[in-house]
Amino acid sequence: MSQIEITVLKQGTPSRKVLTCCFFTVGEAYRDFKQYIGNLRRFVIDSEQLTDFEVRIYTDDTGKEYALEIAKGFPRISVLHYDCPAFRDGKGHSGMFGTLVRFLPMFEDLDIAWCSDIDIPRHYLNPVLLKQMSNHKTDIYISTYICYERNLRSSRRNSVVANKFITKVQFPRALLTRFLNMIINGKLNERLTAINQENATKHTPKPLSKVPYGTDELFMNTYIYNWIVSKNIRIMLDRDYFAPWLMFKMLRKEHRILMQKYYYYPSHSTFLEIKKILANAEPEPGVTEAACYKDFVETLPKLKSSSILRFVVKGENLEKI
Repeated sequence: MSQIEITVLKQGTPSRKVLTCCFFTVGEAYRDFKQYIGNLRRFVIDSEQLTDFEVRIYTDDTGKEYALEIAKGFPRISVLHYDCPAFRDGKGHSGMFGTLVRFLPMFEDLDIAWCSDIDIPRHYLNPVLLKQMSNHKTDIYISTYICYERNLRSSRRNSVVANKFITKVQFPRALLTRFLNMIINGKLNERLTAINQENATKHTPKPLSKVPYGTDELFMNTYIYNWIVSKNIRIMLDRDYFAPWLMFKMLRKEHRILMQKYYYYPSHSTFLEIKKILANAEPEPGVTEAACYKDFVETLPKLKSSSILRFVVKGENLEKI
């Protein structure tokens, strides 16, 4: 069984609008834990932009003390402890299991569930996004990158990136239960092994795990994606065309630094610099025949002030645009 037990350690101001994240560590953390603590502090401060949201931090024994300390003085912050015996690993849980737990508000009767990473730019939490969703009469917000389907955890057009996903509709809890049971029963072993292998070859390798880095996006791009399509839900989709790691051979260090700068502090001058770099970058072998790369080549010259294009689409057309 994949029962997740939740204990409220600190109840913030209740709201029918919830911003949700997770905070934990693993035996071989792929980033320094002190950096995670700093990320969580900044995330909590940046979440103050969403003035009428309850902010939930899902954590286990590896992070609860830090989460409770950081949440002090923030009345809207809730800290929830999770425990799932089927995925326990020592003091914590297997691999990136916590990234799946943060999705729990999506299965509750809420007005809005906003799922987020903690290591994101401040502008990712801009409340204007909600106004834009309302203006477009959409119930789902998806953020993606051009050619993101080249990741094994995604593998489909307009894949969901889990660091910024918003829903106004309630998903069936059975979707997550089935997915977790598939892992427990070994029915996803082949897919998870492939993701582990892909993770090991990245520029910053991730440790092997029963629940590897990217498992959350595997869930989002199978069970959640399929449900959105089947219900034909109206979506606001942002597609970012600045995704060089998915299409090009390794860029020079100074170019990677510039990309990071644009991610956190976008400006028009940096946008123009990166646009020029990508126009002359050498593609990875085999990528030039991909439909997404052809889309990139056609679209890049047309981008005038931002790397992102916005689409409003019904679920049945999500893989067609």
